[in-house]
Amino acid sequence: MLVKDYINTLGFGVLSNLGSVVDEDTLKVKEPAIPRIIHFINEGLIKLYSEFPLKIDSLFLQVHESRTNYPLTSEHQMTEQEYVSGCHYYDKYIWKGFEETFQDDLLSIEKVFSHTGNEIPLNAMNNRWSAFTPMYNVLELPANFPAGMVSVLYRARHKKVIYEENTNIELPDVLFDALANYIAYKLYTNLNTEVSVQNANKYLTEYNNLIESVKTNGIVNPDYNPDFNKFYERGWC
Repeated sequence: MLVKDYINTLGFGVLSNLGSVVDEDTLKVKEPAIPRIIHFINEGLIKLYSEFPLKIDSLFLQVHESRTNYPLTSEHQMTEQEYVSGCHYYDKYIWKGFEETFQDDLLSIEKVFSHTGNEIPLNAMNNRWSAFTPMYNVLELPANFPAGMVSVLYRARHKKVIYEENTNIELPDVLFDALANYIAYKLYTNLNTEVSVQNANKYLTEYNNLIESVKTNGIVNPDYNPDFNKFYERGWC
């Protein structure tokens, strides 16, 4: 759903009684309130993408014999020329493929695989071949790990929603209502009156109930199993 369309639904729905945000006659969201709503949409999307595996992506990492820690940020991304030439510099080790770039959208490292497709243990203290995640976006490989390529499967966040660009909000239908209740909770909380706090708690409770219902019913990617052919289709060998 486009962000402008979604904001219109909020005016007719959970925000319809919030006079400071919605016009009482037209039920349109007031212009001054839109930046706050956009902020809470982005905040809510991060929470939802953290709760559920809504976007699973991968990148390739060029391992250097002299390096153990690999921050997974876009500044360490190889250019196409660097990748093709084989000139893998110490601080350039991330490769996403010929048609993609790493957008710094990593929420958590899920799995790591060798160039042969074998899964590498993750955070296994008693395994000398285990990789570790000292920070959410840092991969630490053992000092004796051979040079070459590994693939990193990671949970990604939603791209930032921008009102002026009328960004598309990418969510399963069952989670749009949860996002709406989260936005209402945040807006009512900011009013800081006794009645608004009660309303905020009502919307927060509804948000949590919706999240639990989705989890209980296994509606969103309950048994996600990545297709590793994607790695090879991107030119990894």
